[in-house]
Amino acid sequence: VESKAELGGLGRLSSGVRSGRLASILGRAVESIAPTDEAEAAADKSDSSEKTRSATGSGKVLKNGVGIRVTKDTEYTLLINVSVPVKTCKKTLASIVQTLGENVTVPGFRKSVKKSTIPPNLVIGAIGRHLVESKVVEALIEKTVWDALEDVKDEALPKSEEIRLVDRTRSIVNYIAENEPFQYSVTVEVIPVVSWNVPYKDMKITMPEVDVQGEWERK
Repeated sequence: VESKAELGGLGRLSSGVRSGRLASILGRAVESIAPTDEAEAAADKSDSSEKTRSATGSGKVLKNGVGIRVTKDTEYTLLINVSVPVKTCKKTLASIVQTLGENVTVPGFRKSVKKSTIPPNLVIGAIGRHLVESKVVEALIEKTVWDALEDVKDEALPKSEEIRLVDRTRSIVNYIAENEPFQYSVTVEVIPVVSWNVPYKDMKITMPEVDVQGEWERK
C-alpha cells in the first residue's frame, strides 16, 4: 500500500519530475490534434458538445482566470474539466509564434523584416500550423494542469493522469477568434472507498477445532 505522501504527491513534485511526468501524459493529447476524417470529426464534435456543457457548470475560478470543475466520473475516477481564458491563450500563442518564427523566412518578406510587422497568420503558415498548435497546447496545459490537480492531489493515484482535449478538431486560433476559453479535461484514478458491513471491532471469527494430539499420534 502506498503512503499518503506518495498518493498526495501530484501537486508537490519537483520541477524536473513534473516536466518528465508531463511529457509522458501530454503525448496522447498533443497527438490528437492531428487532422481526422469527416466521420470521426463529426463524432468528436458531438461528444465534445456534451463535455463543453458539463464544463460550464459549477466550479471555481483561480487567480490566473483558469476555471476548474471536478466531478466524479466513475467509482474509481475523477474528471477535472479545465478552461483556460482567452487572454492566456493569446499571450501563449504570441510567445510561441515569436520563438518559433525567429529563423523562419516568410514568403514575400525579406528575412531582415521583423516578424512582429508581418501578419501573424502568415508567420504561423511559414512555421507550420500543426507545429504551432502542438506547442501552444503543450504550453497551456503545462501552465495550468498542476493547479487543476491541486484539489485532488490527496485522492489521486500517482501516474494515473490522462489528459484529453475537449474538442480535438478545433484549433487554438479558432478558440481565440471566437473569444472562447481553451478547454481540456484530466481524468485521475482514485482509491475506492472500502466500507465494512459491520464495524471491524464487532466482527467474530470462528476458528476450526484441531485435534493436535490425534494428529501427532497418527503421524
